[in-house]
Amino acid sequence: MSVPPSTPPTAAGRNVSRAFGFILLVMIIALVVGLVYELGFNRDTRENITQSQLFDLIKDGRVVSLVNEPDPNNNGIRTLVGIYRKPANDAPGAPETRATFKVQVDLLLDPNLLNDIRLAGYSGSIETVNNPDIIWPLIMNFLPIVLFVGLMYFLLRQARRRQGLN
Repeated sequence: MSVPPSTPPTAAGRNVSRAFGFILLVMIIALVVGLVYELGFNRDTRENITQSQLFDLIKDGRVVSLVNEPDPNNNGIRTLVGIYRKPANDAPGAPETRATFKVQVDLLLDPNLLNDIRLAGYSGSIETVNNPDIIWPLIMNFLPIVLFVGLMYFLLRQARRRQGLN
């Protein structure tokens, strides 16, 4: 049984291979940059509190501002974020500082929550913010899939070359 002579790859095939490799490299770099950003620079320093703690702060008159934000995971849950006044330390008569908080709320289960906040004594405005950034979540959701498909294509193409199928 004779082995058929292998034909050298054509220039067009090498250009396609180089372009695919370049695209794969750019996608890997984008993924690494996105992961570094998410892990290193996207620190949320707001204090997590419960709804009952929020109502206690409102009744004490310590809540300065409230903003109704969407959840970054787009699961329908909203987040009330805001600023409240708290003592700088536990000593009596300590000066007050401002701290930020966030409360996970489900406005579908409790549609009257914003009215309940008003009834508890909050007199400021509650600004509602919608998620304007749709591109970044799409990239972060689909980039791993594209990278996986690209990696599998590359590996399968290499396996076919080793078998001589080109």
